[in-house]
Amino acid sequence: MNIRNFIRHHLQETLGSAEKNYFRPGKLSPRAKQIILHITGGDAWTKLISDIYYAELQQSIKAGNWAVSVVSGSDYEIDNNKEETTADDTLNIDTLRQIKGYYLQLKSYNKNIFPINGLDINGVDKNNVWNIIRSLRYRAKIIENIKKLPSIALRNMRNDIRTPRNSNELQEYDRLLEYFLGYYELLSNRDGRYKKAIENKMFRANITISDLLNFAEEKENLLGGKKFSIINIKKIVQEYQNELDIVYNQKNIMVIDVTSPEGIKAIGCNSLWCFTYGTGFESAYRNWSQYSTNGHVYVIINFTKESDSPDFMHVLIKPLSYQNDDSENTYNNDKLFNMANEQEESPLWFIDYTVGLKNAPGIFHFDISYDGPTSKWPYEDPNQLKLDLKEIRNKIREYLFENIDNEEMIQTLIDAISTDSNNPRMQKYKDILKNQYGVDYDELDKDKLYIESANLENILSKDKFMNWDNYVKYAKKIFQLRGMGTIHINYLKEGISAEEVKKILEPYKIEVIIKEYSGEGNYASATNSSITIPAVVDLGVLIHELGHVYDHQFYHDGISKLLTNASSPYRIQNSNEVFAENFMHFFLAPEQLKKYLPEVYDDLDRRISSNWKQLIYSLL
Repeated sequence: MNIRNFIRHHLQETLGSAEKNYFRPGKLSPRAKQIILHITGGDAWTKLISDIYYAELQQSIKAGNWAVSVVSGSDYEIDNNKEETTADDTLNIDTLRQIKGYYLQLKSYNKNIFPINGLDINGVDKNNVWNIIRSLRYRAKIIENIKKLPSIALRNMRNDIRTPRNSNELQEYDRLLEYFLGYYELLSNRDGRYKKAIENKMFRANITISDLLNFAEEKENLLGGKKFSIINIKKIVQEYQNELDIVYNQKNIMVIDVTSPEGIKAIGCNSLWCFTYGTGFESAYRNWSQYSTNGHVYVIINFTKESDSPDFMHVLIKPLSYQNDDSENTYNNDKLFNMANEQEESPLWFIDYTVGLKNAPGIFHFDISYDGPTSKWPYEDPNQLKLDLKEIRNKIREYLFENIDNEEMIQTLIDAISTDSNNPRMQKYKDILKNQYGVDYDELDKDKLYIESANLENILSKDKFMNWDNYVKYAKKIFQLRGMGTIHINYLKEGISAEEVKKILEPYKIEVIIKEYSGEGNYASATNSSITIPAVVDLGVLIHELGHVYDHQFYHDGISKLLTNASSPYRIQNSNEVFAENFMHFFLAPEQLKKYLPEVYDDLDRRISSNWKQLIYSLL
């Protein structure tokens, strides 16, 4: 048989198979046949497209019957093994467009680019057709997104790209790729040469998407590129003399007053600070306006640190409070950040050991008249600081820590030291801790040991750790030890329209904001009374965001929010994200959550109200 006859025979065979299974028995009408043949032209993919058409039809009928039963109060239970019939088997235009998209993808299918497990040109059995449909959906998204990576990534991810996957595995790949692209976007503020240097470290040989996400989640890996020294910092300041001004320069510490978005982009090009991203006038000035105060931010540079380490630079975006009141522990939050864009937990201590509290009001002025710590400030005019620096420094410390007992003071010192325990400047605080309070910090600091000896029999709380980042590393190791890997999610519907979600959530007074994903920022988000989603949203993402809404409304706290009880590696450093992932898995993968984290399942089962359960189940 020559090749032409073979192709003709194969086309007849696949078309005949569609006739035998759907058209002759009357499962699909002549009108449905006409639609399918209009899509495929009767080619080799006709049987598989017929399988997909019939599966979509069955889902549409069953979803409609279920909706009618809810309104009428009648009993109707979806049975995936039962085939339903209908007088009109013409699918809606949106579903037909999706099927046409599947066909175009199949027609150009390359088995070396994200191959689909179980894909057969001759069609599939009814138990596997939804695996193929979901696989095609996720594969299309993955192929579109992976084009955003440089050629070195595609070369070194070749084995990962060629690995066959089922729908659950492609879903997880799509999810991890989207998360990774969010991190990769953080390199957009780098000069091409420096960005390439980080890419060469990132996209090493035989890299996988999981490896890339692990690399990116360690934010230190994304820092740097350009090597900074005192000399080239001064050159940048000279180049941007209208936007940058050195206001302090002593003992390896330099402070630069930055007064424009161009200035912060130039000096902060190694950082992950939000206002160093974005192009164009509108984007640049919008971010600058949001994060600066009176058109000022202050960059504090520590030249004893490597220029690609998080602590090489800090940025102060709001005036500090030097008062001591009941809100002392939170009053200076969200003001001082390192290069990894992580909040400095003890801003006053940091300022003290870099420039000294005595100098701070004059350096970090933000064009605001300084009144001092109200009536407790020892002088009316802050310029009199130079008259008695030692006395004022002692006064400030006295007022900062008055009414604090020994236990609080010990904890304050420990917290301050743990932010940068290897810094020689911290030795004086270690000495105070040891000599005045009898506590040896170096004996207390066992974070590394805890991480190395992590086990599931004795899971430690965050209170055991001196440093938050070390606790996060410990939580990641606990997740790996559980052996959960990727949780497989099975549900009838995969994507759901935002308009349908609106109708379901309206009685619960949860607003639905429809916003297509632009490739930057969040794919979806939530507040205490609203969610923002694209026109068609993945069901897992939707329930994750509703988990945030539930958390906001009821301030959920408990074991299902602990980092060490994470059911997913996604943003494991954030307890709110841990909860949202656990919330999602409670509804979409309950058996697996019971198996790996039974106490989390029980906690959620007990705490989530029947109304909320009913809400989520109505989406499934």
